[in-house]
Amino acid sequence: MTGEYDPSPKTPSPVFCDFYNQEGHCEWHYKACGAPCMKTCRNLGGTCYHNLPGLEGCYPNCPEDNPYYNEETRQCVPECDCYDEYDNRYPIGYIMPSYSNDTCTVCLLKRFFIDEVCITK
Repeated sequence: MTGEYDPSPKTPSPVFCDFYNQEGHCEWHYKACGAPCMKTCRNLGGTCYHNLPGLEGCYPNCPEDNPYYNEETRQCVPECDCYDEYDNRYPIGYIMPSYSNDTCTVCLLKRFFIDEVCITK
């Protein structure tokens, strides 16, 4: 019937994904069955611990020179900041305090850390 509301789910248009792409870039792609586990700034290895069904929609396909998807900026990036156990973000080079002892951790590229003794004034 014409003009009546149709409650059935609609298939997203693959063309809609282009809305997320910056001019001259093609990172976002339509995936009918969802995306596999992605390398993100909060999941550097792209490891999934739960077998969840895929969700149809638009997903980033990060290139090799920007392999990590930054969930906060919604862009593919070459490196990520660090996050502590309370989800606080620390830029690369910053010192992350420990909540359990007197050591600090330095945020380095790709989340490799150097522990050192914190000096408080």
